[in-house]
This record gives sequence, structure tokens and C-alpha cells, in this order.
Amino acid sequence: MSDQAIGIDGLVNRFRRTEALRGLSLRVPRGSVCGFLGRNGAGKTTTIKILMGMLRSDAGAARVLGLDVEDPEEWPCASESDSSARTRNCTPT
Repeated sequence: MSDQAIGIDGLVNRFRRTEALRGLSLRVPRGSVCGFLGRNGAGKTTTIKILMGMLRSDAGAARVLGLDVEDPEEWPCASESDSSARTRNCTPT
């Protein structure tokens, strides 16, 4: 079990020519409280959507409670034969 609630390494996301995230790295330890503040357009919503599995990143890695957010097969609600966890609104628990 990971000691981190959230782990982000070099996250990159682009919308056409706009770079929403440029190499974001972040650690939030389990049991801590973290505020996520920034200007409009700073990439807050994009980051949260990636962490929730609603949006794929272009590069980098993100984990929530030790589970890879871009690999639904790791999520507890996904069975071995079910790769549709993302479409069933199944998020890491």
C-alpha cells in the first residue's frame, strides 16, 4: 500500500496548441489535507479530471491511493474480464 494519497510525476496535457499542464509533479501524503489553488487557466480542473479518470494525460503518470488512474484494470471495481470501468464511472476507491 502506498504512503501517498496522490502521486503525480511529470504530468503533461495539451488541448490543441494550448499546454494545460507542463510537467506537473505533486505528492500528497495519506491523511493530509491539501488545497489546490491557482489562477484561471492554471490547470487545476484538468489535473482533477485526470486524477478522476475522466481525461487522459499526454505524458507523465498519476496515481490515487497507489492505483494508476489510466489503468482501469487496477481499480477494485474492474474484474479481470472487464475493461470498461472508465465508461461505468468506476473510479479508484
